[in-house]
Amino acid sequence: MYFPTSRDLRVKLRIAPDLARWVREEHPAGKVRPLPGGGLILHLSVSQPQWVVSWVMSHAGKVELLAPEALRKKIALACREAGEKYGGNRKQRSP
Repeated sequence: MYFPTSRDLRVKLRIAPDLARWVREEHPAGKVRPLPGGGLILHLSVSQPQWVVSWVMSHAGKVELLAPEALRKKIALACREAGEKYGGNRKQRSP
């Protein structure tokens, strides 16, 4: 189990309705605010910012990091880099 500390980074995330129940069960240490339509806002303390980047990307558009802005920029860069690899404009390489 994770125990937040005062040195952790505070993040704010918007969670899509179809992930909301799972997130509530998986992240009980987070502060949750329900949104109209079934989604939610999740506030978490994290010790590893890279975990947040990976977690947001692993949910393919169903989780949006709202704050902090510097971490949003890292996620945007990671998404652009992934898009370049999977965007279809690549020349075929042999394995």
